[in-house]
Amino acid sequence: MQEAAATFQSWLALRGRSMEQILSDLAFPPTAIKSQARYIHCAGLFRIYDQHIHPARFYFDADGGFVLIYLEYPATQYPDLTPEVLRSLLGERAAAAWPSRADDDHQQYIYPQQGVAFSAGYDEVSFIEIFLPTSLDHYREQFYLDPTLLGDEG
Repeated sequence: MQEAAATFQSWLALRGRSMEQILSDLAFPPTAIKSQARYIHCAGLFRIYDQHIHPARFYFDADGGFVLIYLEYPATQYPDLTPEVLRSLLGERAAAAWPSRADDDHQQYIYPQQGVAFSAGYDEVSFIEIFLPTSLDHYREQFYLDPTLLGDEG
C-alpha cells in the first residue's frame, strides 16, 4: 500500500500546476499537446498526453491554467491501487456515489472538497480524476457524465 500511496500523492502534487510547468517538469514533447480538446462538459481545452512519459492526461484552459488530471485504468501500471486503497487514502466517505460511465457495475465516488473522484467496481478502478477542490454541484456541472442520460448502444 505504501507504493500505491506514494504514487497517488505524486499525482496529487501535480494538481494546480500550469501547462507550462507540466510541460517543463515532465519533459513532454510538443507533439503531446492537443488544442481544442474536450473533457465532459469542458470544451476549448489543451490536453497533454504521452503514455511513454506519464500515464495521465492533463487538461488546461485556454490560458494554460489547470483544469483536471485524468488517469484511465491506473491498475494497469499500478496494480496495488485498488478502490479500497483509494478510499483509505482519501480518509472519509465520498460526498456522493453516482452511476459511472465506465461500466454498469461501477460507481463514481466523488470527494469534491479533496479534488478527487474515481470510478470503481468491486476490485477495479476504471479511472481517477484529480481537480482543484470544489463543490459537489460544480463537479457535476463540469466533470460528471450521467450514464443514465446516454442512449442505449446495444
